[in-house]
Amino acid sequence: MARVKGEPTRYPGIVKITTSRFERGYGYRARADAREVGGGQPEKMFETIGEARDWQAGVESKVSDGTYIGKSRLTVRAAIDDWCAGQRGAANTQTARKHALAPIVAALGDRQVQSITKADVERTLAALAAGEIEGTPARSIRYSNVTRAKWSSCWADLVAQGTIPRNVVALVKPLDAPASPDEESSGDSALDPQRRLSDTEVAALLTAHDPTAAPPSDCRGAALRSHRSAARRRVFLELGLLGLRRGELAGLRWSAIHGLDTSSPTLSVKRTRVATSDGVVEQSRGKTRSAARTLPLPPATVAALRQHQDLQAADRVRAGRGWKGEDDLHVLTVDSGAPVAPRSLDDWWKRSLAAAKIAAPYRLHDLRHTATSRLFSASIPLIDVASWLGHADGGTLAIKVYGHSNPADLAHAAEALTWALPET
Repeated sequence: MARVKGEPTRYPGIVKITTSRFERGYGYRARADAREVGGGQPEKMFETIGEARDWQAGVESKVSDGTYIGKSRLTVRAAIDDWCAGQRGAANTQTARKHALAPIVAALGDRQVQSITKADVERTLAALAAGEIEGTPARSIRYSNVTRAKWSSCWADLVAQGTIPRNVVALVKPLDAPASPDEESSGDSALDPQRRLSDTEVAALLTAHDPTAAPPSDCRGAALRSHRSAARRRVFLELGLLGLRRGELAGLRWSAIHGLDTSSPTLSVKRTRVATSDGVVEQSRGKTRSAARTLPLPPATVAALRQHQDLQAADRVRAGRGWKGEDDLHVLTVDSGAPVAPRSLDDWWKRSLAAAKIAAPYRLHDLRHTATSRLFSASIPLIDVASWLGHADGGTLAIKVYGHSNPADLAHAAEALTWALPET
């Protein structure tokens, strides 16, 4: 549609236009100059010349001080792709970032970022938690909030670049976790909110995976392989109870274990094996710089590692030419000597729970929660707990994420608050 030619006024860039939009039959079209910042020459219609002058002056003032936000056709998909490409981190971290934001791209990808409102954000996050975004299964409240946090970081970057005027994602509060398991809408509904295995449950796990237990005399075929698999998982449980991350468990090699036959055996946490969009990759550094650490080994773990060496030696003999183990063998392997894929460790964990007849759907990561909570219960200094976990913040994250109270510890608290009355 051709632009209507207007009658000039004494103000540059403002013309009088005949229009039925306003009751008196005319208005004023104002044009501002934002070409200096790539914003072109935006224009707008007003009923009075005063309104037109105020708008024009306001735009040009923002252009002058660098705060003007011009029109942009940048889409949500392009913005998220650009932001993810510009972030640093290990391959698995980058993959996790893209996975967290994939539902936002699926729901809003073709929309322009400047058109996204707070209401859009509210609706999208609610749809994510409810499983109403096509191609995306329902996500837990916690994971939906992870998506919100990364989305907000992307939008904050757009604000800093001058693409959008404000971060509407940050205006939306995180989703509230349900008050009780009955109200949960995610797969975590039956999880113990403290996420710490009890001492009885830990004992059941270890008992069900005794590597020294002989198989039944009539144990053959699949049953025998299952028995050997359970014995092989014992060291997996012992290492998990040290609080190692899944990638650290999967990446652990025997070269990282020192002095098993000495009085001071240690385990060096350096390598990780993680799942990425390009497959499983092995990294020479952990999740963070502080993730690299050397841990002294408790006697039970040392015993499990020694027994596991014997199990792997027997696996090698059985496999013969089919042995796939490397010279620097991974500690956690299948019977062919090939390292266990990180995601397969989740299957190992589920089978371990089943073998111990533990019905609670604990996650593998809850072993890390259990280890940390036990350290707190033992009154280990916070900075030492952080070092054990591979945190660089001196303990802030440890107490925030892993600081679950053990009900048994509350008895000690009660004793501490028992006041002795003076004798009369």
